[in-house]
Amino acid sequence: MITSKFFILLLIVEFLFQISLEQSIQNTRTEINKIENNNNNKNSNSHYQQRQQQQQKLFLLNKRDEETLKVFKPTKDNVKLLGRAKYLEDKQCLWFGLTNTGIEYEFLGKKSVITITADEGSSSKKNPAHFIIYADQQVYLDDIINRKETTLSIDFDEYTNHTVRFMKVSECLEGTLRINDIKVDSNLIVPTPKSKLKFEFIGDSITCGYGNNSTTRGFSTLNEYGTRTYAYLTAEKFKADYSIVCYSGFGMLSGYSSNGVKNDVRTVPPYYEKLGYTNFYYFENESQLIQEESWDSKEFIPDLIVINLGTNDRSYLSSIYDDAKIVEERANFIQHYIEFLQHLRAIHPNAEILGTYGIMEVQVSTLIEKAIQQYQETTGDEKVHYFKFSPQDRNKNGIGSDGHPTYASHLDASKELIQEIQKLYAWANNTDVINGKEEKEESSGSIPRISVTLSLCHRWHSRTPPKHSFPLIYDLFFFFFFFFVTK
Repeated sequence: MITSKFFILLLIVEFLFQISLEQSIQNTRTEINKIENNNNNKNSNSHYQQRQQQQQKLFLLNKRDEETLKVFKPTKDNVKLLGRAKYLEDKQCLWFGLTNTGIEYEFLGKKSVITITADEGSSSKKNPAHFIIYADQQVYLDDIINRKETTLSIDFDEYTNHTVRFMKVSECLEGTLRINDIKVDSNLIVPTPKSKLKFEFIGDSITCGYGNNSTTRGFSTLNEYGTRTYAYLTAEKFKADYSIVCYSGFGMLSGYSSNGVKNDVRTVPPYYEKLGYTNFYYFENESQLIQEESWDSKEFIPDLIVINLGTNDRSYLSSIYDDAKIVEERANFIQHYIEFLQHLRAIHPNAEILGTYGIMEVQVSTLIEKAIQQYQETTGDEKVHYFKFSPQDRNKNGIGSDGHPTYASHLDASKELIQEIQKLYAWANNTDVINGKEEKEESSGSIPRISVTLSLCHRWHSRTPPKHSFPLIYDLFFFFFFFFVTK
């Protein structure tokens, strides 16, 4: 009885929506006719006036489209979260900043709009946030965000099921983003399916993709592509969901340093359980930094954790000229690495852990290998391994910004890592998405009738809706048909 009342209410809402939509369209037609009549009455018919008239028409039509779109919040119920992203209930937005973080969703329609707010770093002129939008798995827009408020529109040619993916491909140090809402010409949006495997990558500028799209000196977010890194390429190969925690210049014991002074502020372990870390960039009228926002490790439980840290530690260790201090600090590096392994194991007791190194240089590789060996001997943990990358081939692949690996070198590194993962864990063919018994059970009963009815009602709300109530008859027919068939 409750279900029947719900569907009757749904039909009433549908009827009222069509009346409102019809009135909106009629008003738009009236305004456009006024513009045409006014222009026809003028003696001059210059090219400028014709262009102005067209722009006014387009503005009115786009305004009508915006008014008829349905608004959704970027919550886990509506979108799949890519990487570490956290919905803030008090601000009604999704906050993220790490490499390749974002959202992905599906909907039935032709148009979607995403509204975004950027902090001081992401909206700066120097290093604005770099993002990519994929529409049905194809690059739709590769651009930067250079203002505080941004509206991004994704338009498709056909009215059918579509997938939209928004990714911030520049690193967190240079700023963060917040998605405020998503609009679509549909009655609902749904998250894309979860993958069976989950990979987490922890690293520095190499993992960020620093300079992998450039050969010039100096950093720029325009030349930083998180999608062209060994980490992302490896996750894609296994169709794995990912979390990428990386910061340029960060290390295990010390961040980048060339004067023999330890840079213990820029190390990854203290911020591993945070949502991110920026160079102290704020949102307007706010005083909270992303490094002050905790990350709940239960939100992403990885099957594999890949660590690629040590390059910046090497810069510090190689700048020490006191022999006794060198021995002491090398031992400290090993101890810090072991403690981080212990910390990861406490958080993720079932994860495979793979310590890696070697893409840019190999001097610290023996220290990492010793750390992992000592950890294994002490704990008996058989789920921790070490893998050494081949150094980047600069003659074959060229050099990225400031000596960093190019996209070609990342491709080579990903092939090596993929082969090692296949050898260690036999995950070569594990690419099925989750279709478990629990999800199938949840899809039974009255829930599909709601989804089907919403989709059927929506199919008539295209860019050029009918001038009469004929679609409502179809809605009634399909409603009763699906109600009794699926009952």
